[in-house]
Amino acid sequence: MGRIVPGKRIELAIEALARVPDVHLAIIGEVFACSEEYEAELRKLARDLGVGPRVHFLGYMDAEDIYRRIDILLVTNPQEASGRTVGEAMVRGLPAIVPTNGGAREFFKHATGNPGGVTWDVLAGVPSIAAEISRLASSPALRLQIGARGAQIIHNERNPLEIARTYLNALQ
Repeated sequence: MGRIVPGKRIELAIEALARVPDVHLAIIGEVFACSEEYEAELRKLARDLGVGPRVHFLGYMDAEDIYRRIDILLVTNPQEASGRTVGEAMVRGLPAIVPTNGGAREFFKHATGNPGGVTWDVLAGVPSIAAEISRLASSPALRLQIGARGAQIIHNERNPLEIARTYLNALQ
């Protein structure tokens, strides 16, 4: 979501999709002049892997439209600094699959039991992404459980009042 640029590592999602039948991938974001070649490479990769009909380049979309259309949010950029989209998905009760490193996992790394999100192992790469997609795609109940916990985490720990309290406590 956002920009379609090489740093987002969208090719990892397409490669993972080739390992998971009956799942579709929505690539949402703007293509800028500097990344037109990257988009062409992604389209070719999807065709070459035989998943072209299951990969959908949807362009720019309003956030509400995005979250109404997806069942799972996948972050493939292992260097994602903050993962704003992760919080947006979680507050709406959607499970997120994020890398084991980077800032995106900060949303739920300290949660115990049901963490409110799922991580893919950066060292394992595509097989790990595919395994997590498969696990969530095959279980609507698990998606609902993780999504509900994620929404709870956002409401309890990431709401503006709690953030202000954290800052106030740090300054005292």
